[in-house]
Amino acid sequence: MIFILETHFNPTAPSGALETDMKELTLIAALIITIAGMSFAGKFDREEAERASAEYTEMVCLFKETSGEFGWPDFKNLKITCGE
Repeated sequence: MIFILETHFNPTAPSGALETDMKELTLIAALIITIAGMSFAGKFDREEAERASAEYTEMVCLFKETSGEFGWPDFKNLKITCGE
């Protein structure tokens, strides 16, 4: 039994049709790469924001514990409560 593979290549189609298909595929690939890159970067932005928040809390608590000798004052006025 012989199978014949059909392709979508049409030798009689205008040459511009193939270029249009390639442009569409390139655009789709570029969009996928852009969305993936933004998602990847967003993950690191969130992690950095969480790290910065934890550091701010730690430094404000240190400021309160040392009566202002070390750490940072609560200049953002977040009313941070420190664990005793």
